[in-house]
Amino acid sequence: MSRPVFDMNVFLQYKRLITDYHFKKMVLSAVVLYELTATTIEQSERQKYTAWRRNFTKLERFLVPTSEDWWEASKIVSRIRFGEKSASQGKTPKLADARKLQNDALIARTAYA
Repeated sequence: MSRPVFDMNVFLQYKRLITDYHFKKMVLSAVVLYELTATTIEQSERQKYTAWRRNFTKLERFLVPTSEDWWEASKIVSRIRFGEKSASQGKTPKLADARKLQNDALIARTAYA
């Protein structure tokens, strides 16, 4: 069964609409949890994220990038950054700030794997 993986922006934009039903259906990325935790100043939010980590780990639905995920994500970001041809021989647009895509690449890679 495939399960959704939400990006940090989804949590921030829709956090009031995400219910227990959604949590039961999804997996949580360690990268997203990092982003959420690193950008909050509220102790109550940090406690909530600690509980999420504990619960998703217990349910075996906590995605943590492996060394292989890091390696593949780095190659993807490099292709984007330097506009290299993809495996499908298409041309990717050159993007100088592709390093900022590191977290998104890791999220995508762990969700895919």
